[in-house]
Formats: sequence, C-alpha cells, structure tokens
Amino acid sequence: MRRHWIKRRAQLGAYNQLLSELENEDPECYRNFLRMKHEDFQYLCNKISPAIKKQDTNMRLAISVEERLAITLRFLASDSYRSLSYLFRVPRQTISKIIPECCEAIYRFLKEDYMKVPSSEDEWKKYLKILEINGTFQIW
Repeated sequence: MRRHWIKRRAQLGAYNQLLSELENEDPECYRNFLRMKHEDFQYLCNKISPAIKKQDTNMRLAISVEERLAITLRFLASDSYRSLSYLFRVPRQTISKIIPECCEAIYRFLKEDYMKVPSSEDEWKKYLKILEINGTFQIW
C-alpha cells in the first residue's frame, strides 16, 4: 500500500508548514510546541548537525537536521511515534531511527557543558550544597 500523503511532507508537513508559521507569527506558541525558543533550537541544530545530517539520494530527499530535531523534541514532549508520523508526514519506521540518533547526538554534544559529573570530593560537596539550597536534596 502506497502512502502518497507522506510524499507531500515538504509542502504540508508540520516542520515546513506549522513551525514556519509559528516562528513568524507566534513565537510563544513556537516555544510551547518545541519547548524552546527558535534561537535555542537553531543553536542545538548547529551543535548536533554533524552527527545527524543525512545525504540526499537519487531515490529520496533526506530529512533535514531541523526536522529530525523537531520530531525528537516533540517525542520528548510526549508525542507518540504514530502521532508524529501523521503530524510530520514521516513513516514510523523512520521516526524510530531518528529519535534515538538525535538523543544520542544531543547527549554527546551537550554533556560536557550541561551534564558534567563532579570529578572531585570538593565538586560533589559543592553540588550537594546547591541541591540543599534549592530544596531538591533527597535521600534515595
């Protein structure tokens, strides 16, 4: 069974249609949809692009880095593969490859800046002090 509606992704899919409208007309809704401002989205795209960018082939145009990241962010915001498939006009099989790849790239490129693990006793004490001050300290 051919799904011709998927072929109209470039014209009618959420990335090229909805996100473009939200970026230009309603930045707050854009932020709500992707859970980040457009500037932050572009920063993240630039960081992870080397790991997730695909080449066009004679058979198909590659899904852009931006669209791959948008799909992943919507998944992380609790969308299902099925709903993402309809929204972005991308087959579920493809989505099932895109999301882990993007998550791995996000982790790899941002871990040093945003997920640094304390490496000394003093750093651990400083980290625990911050947790206590913020009221988030819990004994597991």
